[in-house]
Amino acid sequence: MREHRDRRLQDGVTATADGKELCTAGHSTAVFQVWGTFVGTITFEARLSTGTWVAIKVTNLTTGNAATTTAAAGLYRADCAGLAVMRARVSAYTSGTIYVVARVSEAGS
Repeated sequence: MREHRDRRLQDGVTATADGKELCTAGHSTAVFQVWGTFVGTITFEARLSTGTWVAIKVTNLTTGNAATTTAAAGLYRADCAGLAVMRARVSAYTSGTIYVVARVSEAGS
């Protein structure tokens, strides 16, 4: 069994920010945890190894709703099969502090 490691994508952000990338190559699912007290928007994006970032749908694990953005803390799951990298970009910011960590699951696990 492989140890899972969380990758911190946004660490106490207080402005708009692209954040760090999450390598998703060879994985099937990514889960993002968003927290902090903030007024802002996180946009979930992915791309192949090169190219333009594209907004992707994630599912809120509490409500079951799917969207490409969130303005709320919570857990969000995305299908990442075939994608090289993902990110959780702070696309709008008004106030507060935003944190995002992510974890990937092995393909077929």
